[in-house]
Amino acid sequence: MRTIGLFALLLVSFQVQSQVTVNVVAVANPIPPAIYQQLDAIMGGEGPIQSVRLYAEFPEGLQLSAIYGSSAENTIFNIQSGNTFYQHPAGAATGLELVDNGADPLLAYDSWFTIGAANATEAEAYSAQLALETTPFFENFELGYDVEVDTAALLLNEAGVFVFNGFDEFGNSTALINQPDANGRVLIGQFTTRQFVQGCFTFSLDDTVVGQIAQYQIETCFSFSPSFVIPDFNEDGFVNMEDLNLIMADFGCINGCNSDLTGDGMVTVDDLISFIYYYNYYLGPQ
Repeated sequence: MRTIGLFALLLVSFQVQSQVTVNVVAVANPIPPAIYQQLDAIMGGEGPIQSVRLYAEFPEGLQLSAIYGSSAENTIFNIQSGNTFYQHPAGAATGLELVDNGADPLLAYDSWFTIGAANATEAEAYSAQLALETTPFFENFELGYDVEVDTAALLLNEAGVFVFNGFDEFGNSTALINQPDANGRVLIGQFTTRQFVQGCFTFSLDDTVVGQIAQYQIETCFSFSPSFVIPDFNEDGFVNMEDLNLIMADFGCINGCNSDLTGDGMVTVDDLISFIYYYNYYLGPQ
């Protein structure tokens, strides 16, 4: 699906509209302890491993058509990790290309960019989808490297992910996955890294009405890293099975919780994930 080529002409109709904003939010992709140990051995380096899915939040009535960067347009597109991005040998640089038959559980932690689709089957909802680059942006990302469109480059430097919606006889989009879901979000990527993931994306949003040109070009930066509260709940100076039993006993608590590690006032799956992260990095095999 990847095509090497120029795409500056596709962007000339974009208009910056400051009244619309795009927020990037992260949702944890839980890593079971056995998988965590395999990732730890494969990825090398130091620091806690986190796997997150990133979502773009924006108003209803719009759809996400592109994530891109261009030296010609002076638009930013970059992403960095604390060490490296996990890239599975059978994975892909974009979720639009990913084929996962479930044979290898590690493939569920591959790192990729996308618009709406987590795999190639879901991407079939679009009439077309493209990942374009004039420099080895996605190729270097597939090697686990940080990547960036150089907006100061003398030669044209561009990269982007684009999707194109078909429309029915009434002018309604036949693809909805690049429009906000019930939570007001569209999936834009999954990234498994050490320590942190951060970056800046340029988003192109357009109206869902057929025939409308793209109207919004918005740049958003983000940074996410796992944070730790030492889960020594019984304050005996150790983090062990006794503390795990305490967080399990507190699971489902919604007020005045003793085992709240995330600071949201509740004890949920996110707190169990934080406990696992802490245990694996600080107490697991070194």
